[in-house]
Amino acid sequence: MSCTEEFYTETVILTYENLHEIVYLTVSMKQTANSIRELEAEINQYSADGMQSDSLFPTLDFEQMTPIDFEHYCAGILRNNGWQTKVTKGSGDQGVDIVSEHGDIKAVFQCKKYSNPVGNKAVQEIIAGKHFEQADFATVVSNAQFTASAKQIANIAGVKLLHYSELDNFARELKYLENW
Repeated sequence: MSCTEEFYTETVILTYENLHEIVYLTVSMKQTANSIRELEAEINQYSADGMQSDSLFPTLDFEQMTPIDFEHYCAGILRNNGWQTKVTKGSGDQGVDIVSEHGDIKAVFQCKKYSNPVGNKAVQEIIAGKHFEQADFATVVSNAQFTASAKQIANIAGVKLLHYSELDNFARELKYLENW
């Protein structure tokens, strides 16, 4: 094989490999563009729904979020951790905003989006809700702090008080109790 033929052969092989890479990258870019379009559509739908969907979590603006949005946001965190969740109706829920199950574990949550500290009424309601739903765990989740009275009754009754930023870790920890 002459130098020219060898160079030509190597060039064709390199061109073929580069073409393969270019085709692969083009396909990948098209898939990425489609994914981006799909995400944009979901985000637009999410905004149009008034944050009723909990499949996506844009940067949160708690000033604009309604209490119902907050419930759906918390349910989404649980769902993303493998929990089966149901956001209850506003009335007749016996103090339970979210019923969540993972295997044999059932947990109930009351979600409070407040500008002031959460008092013991929320804790009393979730205690009743825990018994009504025959749940294993009861939790009050809030964006605000809890009063001393709420902390006292929660401690005695075994109710967990969480800031929403702790919900993700709590949901993961609770799943592991299933193996005990």
